[in-house]
Amino acid sequence: MWKPTPAGGPERVVAPAVGVFAIAITLLVLDFSVPSGLDSSACHAALRDLAPNLGAYVPSLLVLGPFRREHRRILGLVARVDGQVITLSLAGPGVAALVPFPAKLISEYGTSRSRSRSTRRRSPPRAPPTWPCSPCWSPGPGGAAARPPRKASCS
Repeated sequence: MWKPTPAGGPERVVAPAVGVFAIAITLLVLDFSVPSGLDSSACHAALRDLAPNLGAYVPSLLVLGPFRREHRRILGLVARVDGQVITLSLAGPGVAALVPFPAKLISEYGTSRSRSRSTRRRSPPRAPPTWPCSPCWSPGPGGAAARPPRKASCS
């Protein structure tokens, strides 16, 4: 059962959230590494290989920064901390902790394409359209689909 007012103020909820945001930002840069002992051209190539990681890092940071700022601002408005505030305050850091995962996916797979346009499978040719009165339909000259004249049996 929740206590109506656990000991401590809003800073008790803010501090762990700040830690989660800091860890999420740290996880974004853990994969940034360049092997040691490279010559100039190999170093440039290794830095070029990091471009997708940087490309995923920037938007992730642009999401996490304002998200953290607003989370802290909202918690600053809290006058009394109870169990419900603590439970709801887990939502912000919980979402922030997930940000490194899509960033990693973008950096690993964001530039690859499954199939190029020239190798895509083309859809099979469509069947001729059926008219509302399909028993009355017959292909026109050359097999072209043409709407037949109305017959007495068609409604």
